[in-house]
Amino acid sequence: MYKSKCFEIIISYYPARPLDQLIALLISLSEFRDHITVVVNGNFETLAPLYAQCVRVITRENEGMNIGAWSRGFHERGDADLYIFLQDECFLKRHSFVQAIESVFRSNRSLGMVGESLNPRWAKPWGLLKSEGFNVYEADHVINGIPSRRVDTYLHFMRSWGIEPGSSGAHLRSLVWAFPGEVMRALGGFPIGRNRGECIAAEIAVSRKVVMMGYQISQISEGPFTFFGHSEWRPDGFSKLK
Repeated sequence: MYKSKCFEIIISYYPARPLDQLIALLISLSEFRDHITVVVNGNFETLAPLYAQCVRVITRENEGMNIGAWSRGFHERGDADLYIFLQDECFLKRHSFVQAIESVFRSNRSLGMVGESLNPRWAKPWGLLKSEGFNVYEADHVINGIPSRRVDTYLHFMRSWGIEPGSSGAHLRSLVWAFPGEVMRALGGFPIGRNRGECIAAEIAVSRKVVMMGYQISQISEGPFTFFGHSEWRPDGFSKLK
């Protein structure tokens, strides 16, 4: 039976974005202040308003984007029963998110990971994904220094991290993730990408590793963005706003 004694909310922040959005998120989460760690990627010279929020703050070099920040936060706070990972671009919609996530894990012991937004475009067999129009050459998609298509890049780096991609590219977008503590400790943190292509591979890889471990992945609710929205994404989760 799933039971949470303590939980950690780990928020990634990239200082190139306005700090106001993160502060607004922290104010909305003020009742959970003792459970929050903010991990700052990159230049951290103007963080006085953040420190004023009385949350734990970790600063690091910008490696691995938000997933790298989340992984660092987990390693700093490694003994929780439940982990909830957010981007600074998230905004709170319902205060009952902790209870909802606990309830989802409690009701389905086969779940190892939940989030706010599954990626329907990639929930297809890898062979079919290779024939999709978005499987193109892109900047920062390279294998051993040679430009490569998106699917080949992601498959290569997943396997280089010891992760079996499985039959499809189904995954939860790295906007909001949650895991039971025992699953996070079995994962040992997240893969760290060195560029955009590798970071996208890491996003897919985490879901695929959870599946490889014998768990399922799911949205927290039937619809996307029920408890947290994201400033870049449409509420229906179909695409970005721009």
